[in-house]
Amino acid sequence: MMNDLYPHFRFTFSPDPQITGVFVLEAEIVFYPEDFEDDDVAKILEGEDAGKDFQVGTLSGLYVPSTHSLGDLFYAADAHSSEAASHAQALTQVLGDDGHLGCGLAEGCHSWIGVEMMKIDPRFRGRGLSYQFLDQLCTLTGHTTMITASADPIYEEEPTEADIAVATAKLKLHWLRFGFRELEDTGVYYINNALVPRPKTWLWEKQGYGDNAADEPNEAADEFDEGLSEGHAHLMPDGADFFNGDF
Repeated sequence: MMNDLYPHFRFTFSPDPQITGVFVLEAEIVFYPEDFEDDDVAKILEGEDAGKDFQVGTLSGLYVPSTHSLGDLFYAADAHSSEAASHAQALTQVLGDDGHLGCGLAEGCHSWIGVEMMKIDPRFRGRGLSYQFLDQLCTLTGHTTMITASADPIYEEEPTEADIAVATAKLKLHWLRFGFRELEDTGVYYINNALVPRPKTWLWEKQGYGDNAADEPNEAADEFDEGLSEGHAHLMPDGADFFNGDF
């Protein structure tokens, strides 16, 4: 289904309390009260409180800027969560114990984001919101950031083996369609914005980008880097829509 909705995106990068220079990523997709004036939004959210922001998607992860050593990367990820650690371990397995960001499939990268969880309200699935979410994240952090994710579905109820197989296959296809590639047979998927052109999705069309992110100016990424260097906990204005679909 083509996306005909224009939600708002909030990204917050907060310093990890355990590790200096590492940031915890929390993001969400919301509709504001004025968005309920859109008939499509009002119909989908019929019965919900139209007087407050309504969250329809969340994403969380870990951001490690300006790192080259996989040892440092694994140390930071392992201290944060087992999910982030599994991503760093997969990178080490593929690039080698002496490997580092900037070489091999990580060529051109100097920072890393491990996406631990992304969830979309079932009422809004099939409208491309998850791809908008990823587009926003890739554009924000720039083409020198490697992003990893895993095909590890979230279940509302205890799944059967058949449920797990189907859900895992769908999530794997989701990552691949966006432009991710599997880190060999690790079950972890990666995208290197410096090497892998992404599809011309909604955000790219709105901004008039070309076929390769590495060839285009990225003012958002520049501002993002400046915010980190100044130690900002919230890098979006008021923690809200730096990217809101209204370019």
